[in-house]
Order: sequence, then C-alpha cells, then structure tokens
Amino acid sequence: MIESFLENDLYKFTMGQVAYSLFPGTEVEYKLIVRDDIVFPEGFAYQLRYAISKFEDIKLTGKESAFLLRKCPFLSQFYSDFLMNYRYNLSQVKIEQNEGQLSVKVKGLWKDTIFWEVPLLATISELYNSIVYDLKPPKNR
Repeated sequence: MIESFLENDLYKFTMGQVAYSLFPGTEVEYKLIVRDDIVFPEGFAYQLRYAISKFEDIKLTGKESAFLLRKCPFLSQFYSDFLMNYRYNLSQVKIEQNEGQLSVKVKGLWKDTIFWEVPLLATISELYNSIVYDLKPPKNR
C-alpha cells in the first residue's frame, strides 16, 4: 500500500503546481470509471475505505521535499512548502458498493484533490488483487 507522498507521478506534481498557483479556489469532482466487467468482492468498499484511511498519516518529509526540488527545479519552493503541509482529507472521498459495482468519487478544491488519483487507483488495484488472488503483501511493508 501507499507509504510515501512521493508515490505519485510527476504529472500530478506539475499539474498540482498549476492548480495551486493559478486555480486555488477551483472545485472539481473525479469519478472512477471501471471499464471492465469487474465484480468487486462483498465488503470491498469498506476495506478500501480502511486502506485509504491510512493516507491521512502520509506527509511529505523535509528530505523528500529537498529531493523533489533537486530533481524538479521547475517546482517552486513556495509550492513545496504547500506540499509539506498537505494532508489527504478522507471527507473528499465517497466510496459506495452496490451488488459488486464500485463507485468512487473525489470532490473538493483541485489543488487538494489532484493527489488522490494515482494512490487511490493503486490501492484499488492492490487491494482487489490481494483479495481475489489471495495474495499476501510483501514482508517489508
């Protein structure tokens, strides 16, 4: 599962800086679209909610911020300071399950919600596969 704020993609950091700098008050809503006929196991929504509740403890550390600024000099120190104070907000995420169909929506300010997509999708994938294929998480986690 996701353990570091840097477990995202570069595009999210660059677009996040755009949203933060130019559109700080813009409200957005994201909706998960499952393009396959996947039936999620009973109770999946509850397990997903529990898994992402741990995101609230994730924050960008000083060491990670220095790494990000060193590797991505186009990101500003001002934006990096914002990222160091950023916390995932579970109230932005609505998860429902109806007869195996999963519904996930993220709603809030663009500058805050942009960071949900990649770790949320990764968590859905990892959780689904661990349940369906009875996979055990790596021992180092």
